[in-house]
Amino acid sequence: MPRPIRGILFATFVMIVGVVVARWIYATRLTPEQREKMRARVDEAVEAGKQAADQKRERLEDRLEQLVGENGKHA
Repeated sequence: MPRPIRGILFATFVMIVGVVVARWIYATRLTPEQREKMRARVDEAVEAGKQAADQKRERLEDRLEQLVGENGKHA
């Protein structure tokens, strides 16, 4: 098997094992309070990501309107 394919398969395997271990820790080793804190952190991170994406989309839409307006003048 070619070396790059072996590397990709190994990396995929390592990621799968990491996810399984993380889920096991989350399900069995964390107390309900710790799980609730983690869930709140994830919710905050998701909300921050959505806000950042909205801001970036607005900036890009403004820039697109500016460029289309400039090109429309020359047409």
